[in-house]
Amino acid sequence: MSMLGNKIAVLEQSLVRVPVEKARRLFKNVQRSIERENVHLKKQMEQLIARGQVVKLSDSSEISGALEILDSIIERVTLLREKLMVLRQDQVYIKEILAKRSDHIVEALNSLSTKDPNFAHWMSTRLNRLIAEYLLVRGYLDSAGKLVEDRNLNGLVDVSDIAFGKAIEYSLKQRRTAECLNWCHENKPSLKKIESDLEFDVRLQQYIELVRSGDRIEAMSYFRKHIAGAFSKNADQIYHALALLAVGPDTTIPVYKELYSEDRWDLLAQKFSTVFTTLNCMPPYPQLLVTLSAGLTAMKTASCTPHEEMQIKLLRASNFTRSALCPICYTELSSASEKLPYAHHTKPHVEPELVLLPNGHVYSKPKLIEHAKTLRLDSDTTICDPFTGQNFSIASLKPVYAT
Repeated sequence: MSMLGNKIAVLEQSLVRVPVEKARRLFKNVQRSIERENVHLKKQMEQLIARGQVVKLSDSSEISGALEILDSIIERVTLLREKLMVLRQDQVYIKEILAKRSDHIVEALNSLSTKDPNFAHWMSTRLNRLIAEYLLVRGYLDSAGKLVEDRNLNGLVDVSDIAFGKAIEYSLKQRRTAECLNWCHENKPSLKKIESDLEFDVRLQQYIELVRSGDRIEAMSYFRKHIAGAFSKNADQIYHALALLAVGPDTTIPVYKELYSEDRWDLLAQKFSTVFTTLNCMPPYPQLLVTLSAGLTAMKTASCTPHEEMQIKLLRASNFTRSALCPICYTELSSASEKLPYAHHTKPHVEPELVLLPNGHVYSKPKLIEHAKTLRLDSDTTICDPFTGQNFSIASLKPVYAT
């Protein structure tokens, strides 16, 4: 694999990890369903066999009981078959998504260089995909959906999964817990595996709201049913929660004031978002920001001037336009690159035939001649400084040698 292919494989690994994780969880779901039904069917078959050994043809009640067991077995097998058929459809859908995403990555890996026309098309598709994902994560679901449909990105963006997670996150911000608790129940084995206490935090918040409303009897009933069982892992929080029964919402004691704080809902929504992305093997941050940060870091140098005042001085001191600035020097991107590290170059790169212009700038002579032809200048006698826009005669150029 080429160096370009290695970089693409690193950046795009999350694209295939999501459907692979969904396929793994689907397999586990099928396995659990079959094992669970197998236990029930085995018991019923043993009961049926036991009845068959002692039943008499003249005893209608025994025959009726055996027929009821047989009907129950048939019903269970039928329901299991229907459930497996639905899961089979999900499996086919995941397989199609995985195949499309694999083809998408292979298309880039087969490109020989960044100048390949196929690679340019792939980059355009990738950029639209990253923008659609960013819009989804930020909550612009309609705009993201229209972009996916318009650019034919179906199968390359996890629209339904991200939208589902955002819906639950929004419900928590709206002080609703039913949707999140249902999700926790459906994913209880996975949450237990990563040792997440999300369900406990949601239950605790529900208890706090009952105490806040003044319904202490219902709050205690809810506490005994859903919270008391987690005492061994969350003893301190439970002690503080019990103390809320004697402390009102207007308290000034920091620990209880924090429990009554409305900001807990936003923290709860943020925690759900983190757990949801972890379980679904989604990246913790939008890939657009990750890719942008990597690109800015690769270009950032100590000579970059990400300050608006410095840019204004440079613009006034010369005739060049904003397009001559490097991306790091743009005001729009300066804040994004401010905390990023400088580019790490282990090997120096020097352009051939370096020349010094009268204004002190150094360029490659072949590049200056090529730029002059682009501007329709007489490249045999005149060149143009790409940075300032000043014209100079070729005779005024002085050769420069790197030492």
